[in-house]
Amino acid sequence: MQKLNLLEEPVPKLFIKYLMPSISATLVTSIYILADTLMIGRGVGAVGIAALNLLLPLFSLFFGTGMLFGVGGGVLLSISKGRRDERAAREYFTVALWLWPLPSFTLQADICFSGR
Repeated sequence: MQKLNLLEEPVPKLFIKYLMPSISATLVTSIYILADTLMIGRGVGAVGIAALNLLLPLFSLFFGTGMLFGVGGGVLLSISKGRRDERAAREYFTVALWLWPLPSFTLQADICFSGR
């Protein structure tokens, strides 16, 4: 496997190497949403598509919250591992693992019990 030298490689080359996986992930998510829309549109109809369009921002909010704790915790864990501080790495992992459900459950409870 070829290693990237982030300090010596040209920036445009590095940008493209990191851009392609990001675009691919966004494309897969878009295809998933498109397929979901087609299935719901054929199965339920216009009301189903309207409900889906109302809930897609909520899906993005949950996804973003998961990414916040997953990527943020992963970065802190990697920095700790690089410093050979295994105790801090385990603590960051545990905190990230235990904190991600908190906003999700809070948002779900707000949605379910707010009376909207």
